[in-house]
Amino acid sequence: GTLPKAFRTPNHFSLATMGCGALLSFLAALAQGKNSVQRIGDVFGRGAKPPDSERAPVSAMQFAATQNRTEDLAARHRGRAAALARSSDEDRYGFAPKPPD
Repeated sequence: GTLPKAFRTPNHFSLATMGCGALLSFLAALAQGKNSVQRIGDVFGRGAKPPDSERAPVSAMQFAATQNRTEDLAARHRGRAAALARSSDEDRYGFAPKPPD
């Protein structure tokens, strides 16, 4: 059977075309996603570090270098915090607060 004349207008035809295209696109993406599930594999093991028992032990020199770097960063941070505590609002924020009238 044929459609009623009201549904044979160009607007209805383009709406039906776009609607069917969107539906088919969605169904194709859904099927592709279902098919690709098998290729995912072990996502969490891909970039994971080996457990502690399998890692090479850290040498005393590496440990000392890391410790010195950490202490140096902490001292610089404390120095910056102390300098900011001593500074004025203009140094800290780039402007001075408005003086009282």
